[in-house]
Amino acid sequence: MTLRRNSVPLLAAGLIGYPIGILAYWLLSPAFGLLDSAAIVNAHTGHQTLATIANAFALTGCLLAIPATLAAMLVIGDRSPKLAVIGGAMSILGWFSVFGTLILDPVAVQMVANGPPPKEFVDLFTRLSNNPTIVALNILAAFHLIGGIVLGVAFWRTRVVPRWAAVILIIGGPIHFASNIAGILAVDSLTWIALVAANVPILRALRSTV
Repeated sequence: MTLRRNSVPLLAAGLIGYPIGILAYWLLSPAFGLLDSAAIVNAHTGHQTLATIANAFALTGCLLAIPATLAAMLVIGDRSPKLAVIGGAMSILGWFSVFGTLILDPVAVQMVANGPPPKEFVDLFTRLSNNPTIVALNILAAFHLIGGIVLGVAFWRTRVVPRWAAVILIIGGPIHFASNIAGILAVDSLTWIALVAANVPILRALRSTV
């Protein structure tokens, strides 16, 4: 019980901090909504400092997503243990994979350090983006969306948090993904703000649990 109490600040920082970190990343990223590798590296031209700050927010957000996931699993607890473990495991795997894909951001920054990248740099960035390891990480990254849905379903079934919060947790990931692919920053931003709001009841439940 003491260990749980001592961990509450970290878990709370995760619940509130991780969506803020990811929101800051997408607000600052010069490559939001871009899918083509050449377009991504070229978008960093003239925005190296901004991209570096954005990457720091993203890395922090990914790391904070781990204690946030553990907090959700702890709150769900024995009420729905299978969903908690399955959803939590998928989420953690997904966020670690997202963390790995972010290595391409500083690579893009370095490639445009002296201005628009030459064709050789663009071709290299494209090859890196299509490297089997990066492709595998991108596939595994999808598990943070699936895991979030599973945890949301667990919250819906157990009613540990208000139903509106559970709904946000269920649909938040898919909306983020769709709006990101479509390049609709306003919708994506609202999604992360909504996730902060949905995590507040989880934090309250966490404090009562420990």
